[in-house]
Amino acid sequence: MVKSFFLYLGNLDSRLCVIVSTYTGKRYLDKSMYYITRSGDGPLYAIVALLMLIFAFDTGFLFLVAGSLAFVIEIVIQKLIKHKVKRQRPGASVKGIRFLVSPPDQFSFPSGHTAGAFIMGVLTLYFFPFLTIPVFMWAGLMGFSRIYNGVHFPTDVFAGALLGIVSAFGAILIVI
Repeated sequence: MVKSFFLYLGNLDSRLCVIVSTYTGKRYLDKSMYYITRSGDGPLYAIVALLMLIFAFDTGFLFLVAGSLAFVIEIVIQKLIKHKVKRQRPGASVKGIRFLVSPPDQFSFPSGHTAGAFIMGVLTLYFFPFLTIPVFMWAGLMGFSRIYNGVHFPTDVFAGALLGIVSAFGAILIVI
């Protein structure tokens, strides 16, 4: 029963990736998804943290500490899961899907880019609520861009979002 559920879920994941891939090849959309995905590579997080420190030092400092801790928690858990599950990426395992960006590593589950984006969403919700809507919109686009670019399945993105949310709330509970 459990095995058949995971087989069904894997097939659904692959089909959804193929559906999303039918939208690739449109220059504006390809370029937009490329830049969205690249915004989650890391440097933007440091820039945002520095801006928070400059414009609201006390809150920005807590944001920086909680964010640093959340990213440490997330990266450790993500790496452990990736090397335990060893799920191949859609661009390497699903016919008709190709990588539009270079994968950061070999395995797919969970999405680290999506986790990082959702960490920022939760931290923003807690420390700078007036920025919550645009940051969560960006986080959602980050997840979609990872599927669009052929580097993640939808369940990878879902698991990454969940990991980011849990890591951020855990870090906030420790720091505050």
